[in-house]
Amino acid sequence: KGYDADWKIKYEISKAFYEVIDSKVPSDLFISLDGKVFVNAYNLTTFDELKETKISTYDMVSNVVQLDSPKEKAVYAYKIFTNRRLKKMKKVFVSYSHANYKEMEQLTKYLIGFVRNKEIESWTDLKLQSGVKVKDEILQNLEDADIVILLISQDFIASDFIYDYELQMAMQKKITGRGEIIPVVLSSCSIFDLKLNVTGDEGLMNEIKMGDYYFTPQGPNKSLLPIEQWKNESQAWMEVYKDIKKKIKT
Repeated sequence: KGYDADWKIKYEISKAFYEVIDSKVPSDLFISLDGKVFVNAYNLTTFDELKETKISTYDMVSNVVQLDSPKEKAVYAYKIFTNRRLKKMKKVFVSYSHANYKEMEQLTKYLIGFVRNKEIESWTDLKLQSGVKVKDEILQNLEDADIVILLISQDFIASDFIYDYELQMAMQKKITGRGEIIPVVLSSCSIFDLKLNVTGDEGLMNEIKMGDYYFTPQGPNKSLLPIEQWKNESQAWMEVYKDIKKKIKT
């Protein structure tokens, strides 16, 4: 009971603190988690958490906030600055070869329900905007991701950019507990023989064997069956959808 009393006191103090803060925030105050990316504090305190999950952020260059180039980011990261009940959206990054553009579009159709329910934010390189450094933007969005979906084919494996950057970072996030992967096999390929050397915790190098991981979709006999080999590809995509749903809900 003493513990409960202490908790209630701390809660009331915290509540009173945020009520004062929310009522006194100047419109030109900007706050940051890392000293690089800033949000407007007033916008945060007036944020409609029932309708929105993203907020405009701004880079700082030479101690000047770049108001003319805002970027949308998940507001949940800034929960420590407000007592509002901000929603947690998982960010999903889709890694794919452009040779599999149609398959990426098909995947997007199965993600749209999660997007509309504000459970996830889905990102592909189609969201790249003019004027950005392509590599930096891709890797930053990959770094921010909670889940990385890998659309695997021989074209995927053959891509140097995917192998050197996207797959390396995805597996690093996996082995260090900073993210999850969902490998989706589109067609017959050599993914099970693929090995990577990935930097893990404390800078130690780890040999990763892709064949050790779970792949989707699983066929009727509970073994991997690439999407192109299904008689009805819609059934294959539904199996993929189910595996994605499990990751999103956990």
